[in-house]
Amino acid sequence: MADRWGAFDADQIRPIHVQAVYDSLSDRPATANRRLDDMSAVFSWGRTRGFADDNPCRRIERVQSEESYEPWPDDRLEILIGQGKRHIVKVALVALYTGQRRADVIGMCETQIRDGIWTIEQGKTGNPVTVPLHPVVLAIIEEERASRRKAQIVAPALPLLTNSRGKPWGKGFGASWTKELIRLKLRPQSVEEIEAGQFRPTFHGLRTTNATVIANTVARSPELFGGIQRVQAMLGHLSERMSKHYARRAEVEHMNRETVLLLPDFGKQNPEIGKHEDGEAAKLLKMVGDEGLEPPTSSV
Repeated sequence: MADRWGAFDADQIRPIHVQAVYDSLSDRPATANRRLDDMSAVFSWGRTRGFADDNPCRRIERVQSEESYEPWPDDRLEILIGQGKRHIVKVALVALYTGQRRADVIGMCETQIRDGIWTIEQGKTGNPVTVPLHPVVLAIIEEERASRRKAQIVAPALPLLTNSRGKPWGKGFGASWTKELIRLKLRPQSVEEIEAGQFRPTFHGLRTTNATVIANTVARSPELFGGIQRVQAMLGHLSERMSKHYARRAEVEHMNRETVLLLPDFGKQNPEIGKHEDGEAAKLLKMVGDEGLEPPTSSV
């Protein structure tokens, strides 16, 4: 704190300054949360002693444990992809189609891509992962390449995905992501306003969505699609336990769908029951076309 803010009075520190420190530690969630707790304790002590009027750490959204990340429902993805700002949506789509973490996605560069294959060493785990890139991701990359050619920039090691100013994303992505979710009304201003049981949109939830879609297909035909090993291969998990964690929701959903078929016919079905709105098809399905988020058919 002294290194970053030593020249400032305590009451000059704003949430945006705390968020910057927190984002710099985002690849180490436990460390980031401990640091946030330490900073919050300092400001709480100082507030009652007249050094600051408010605690700027109070509204910072914490990095959650992997057990708490939810997959995105189709209707929320529709809003994000259909109405979100392009420079944010591009990053979200790369995460959605590759299943990789935020730090690895915004750090993706030319030196890691060859013949449509993205080869990375994951920043969090150090696990090597080879990811065939979906046509949607390849189109996004080609758009970024075209912008660089136009600007006459030759820098293979420079991250490809750029912000609204055409600069590679850095540690400020977290704040921009949160601001966009609030603008789209996908979440309230404060995380304290999210009600119990309400969907909590997170960037890491896009990774969970990727795993859930793959696991749904695997659950339908594990012999054909390679079982839990496919989730392990795509997400870079060395642990079968962690891969099963991501696949559990999809497996339960698939089992419950089959269970419904065991129920008898309790009476005539009436298609007119309830109100049917026109044009309810998700824009996401229209965007990705027939290929969708289907996993590759080759064996793992």
